[in-house]
Amino acid sequence: DLFAPQAFAPLGAVFGGGIAGWAADGLGRKPALVMSFIPNLIGWLMLAVAQFWDSSTGFKCLVLIGRFFTGFAMGWAMLCSPMYIAEISPPVLRGLYSAIPQLALAIGILIVYCVEAIPHVNYGYTSCVAVGITVIFGLTAIWLLETPRYLITKGKRELAQRNLRWLRGTKIDILGEMFEIENVLYKERKLSLKEFFSEIQKRSVYISLILLLFIMSFQQLSGINALIFYAAPILQSAGVGQSEFTALLCIGITEVITTLLTVFIVDLFGRKILLILSSGVMCISCIGLGTHLYLLHFHSCNDDFCPHTKPVAVASIMLVILGFSLGLGAIPWTLVTEIVPLRVRGFLGGFVSAVNWGCAAIVTGFYLEFSDRFGDWTAWWTFAGLNLFAIVFVAIFLPETKGKKLEIIEQQILYKYSICKWK
Repeated sequence: DLFAPQAFAPLGAVFGGGIAGWAADGLGRKPALVMSFIPNLIGWLMLAVAQFWDSSTGFKCLVLIGRFFTGFAMGWAMLCSPMYIAEISPPVLRGLYSAIPQLALAIGILIVYCVEAIPHVNYGYTSCVAVGITVIFGLTAIWLLETPRYLITKGKRELAQRNLRWLRGTKIDILGEMFEIENVLYKERKLSLKEFFSEIQKRSVYISLILLLFIMSFQQLSGINALIFYAAPILQSAGVGQSEFTALLCIGITEVITTLLTVFIVDLFGRKILLILSSGVMCISCIGLGTHLYLLHFHSCNDDFCPHTKPVAVASIMLVILGFSLGLGAIPWTLVTEIVPLRVRGFLGGFVSAVNWGCAAIVTGFYLEFSDRFGDWTAWWTFAGLNLFAIVFVAIFLPETKGKKLEIIEQQILYKYSICKWK
């Protein structure tokens, strides 16, 4: 009982994200993306079948394994999708396009909250709907083009030029972009394990790795997973359980609207400013929620001030979602594709993705146990401290990548990286 069963999804994502990077480098961006639908389909089928299983042990096994497989697919897709999008996008729109997977995730969470309110509809039926959606997206992904950058690394210049022409349109001169890509990648080839470890020692690689390890950890240790996975018990602890569905619906709608807003402003304000703003909002909201939970625990709800703090709790929960969606939700995945050199993007992308989902599994698996032992207010004050640390780290160490070509970003990290740089 120490490790919550809800954590099987992010635990599966640890393995999915780790393997996805190797698949993206070895098989290609497109095949790796298409393959993510296989474990997703298996997982949802197991969850759909579980409702018809008579044995209690068999039911639990199917649910846990199904969660693991869907989590495996989630970790796989959340690495491959931004990687694919970043490599086919023009620099000026890369942030906008790379935020779309996080928007899709937010919409999915909202759909789950809405379906939960439908009478006589259990998770088995929603799993069947998810199977259908998975099949549709899987069949659609087959028609995607391979990324020009990956094709160039494999020596398929003509196909790369044809794909880039289709992506940019016939009126855009692609020769300049082709030259810039080839100028950086002309020496690139598949790395052996020995060469890979040699690459890690290079400045442009190890600086990117250190930055991403911190940013990915900040994303999952911000408190968002505790809220998403345990929204209902948190709302009950905060004393707003009577309007639980309304609160859940507000959480889902807030995340969708804010993520949609981020999609359009990420290339306007830049990654660094939005990450600082995002962490700042989450820090304040975590303090507010933790304070309300503390007062609720140590003072009787019959006291005059306790009922008046419920709006603070609801507002804090909404602000957690708003703050996360402003930057911490989408931008870390965008940075994976921006600051990691192409020659090791799959390898290191898979590693930092595994670390990301490992942090998510820790938060999801031990949140309830931690809250029981030390108080849920302590958990949220801890999240606030971690968000404060994220603000300081991003302000000092993270370089701005808005509107820059991937090849230029790599050269800047290699030769011009410095702390407290905002342009």
